[in-house]
Amino acid sequence: MKDAVIGGVAISANVCETIAGLAVHDLPGVVCVGRPSNSFWNFFGMSAPHPAIYATSKDNKSLIISVHITVAYGVSVKDLVYKIREVVSSAVYIQSGLCVSAVNVYIDGVEYAN
Repeated sequence: MKDAVIGGVAISANVCETIAGLAVHDLPGVVCVGRPSNSFWNFFGMSAPHPAIYATSKDNKSLIISVHITVAYGVSVKDLVYKIREVVSSAVYIQSGLCVSAVNVYIDGVEYAN
């Protein structure tokens, strides 16, 4: 995504991706943000081949954000996805001023409690 410009201030896609990641990270039911295999790449100090969160610009003032997560077993996926969409849209708008037109949530794994 090209940097969005609002009132003469350029906002990088990485900023919006970070905001979204922090918003999702602590939600109950989210085991990890990203694919479970991302920890393999992080162990070696490399970035994963597919980003956990990716922002694309629909136009210069709205975003489409894709979020990959692993969920805890037993969590209502429908309720969790609704909450993720709400939290991401709100956090990105409040902190950057950019509207989020869509939040695509990908459930890449389910983790059982030990």
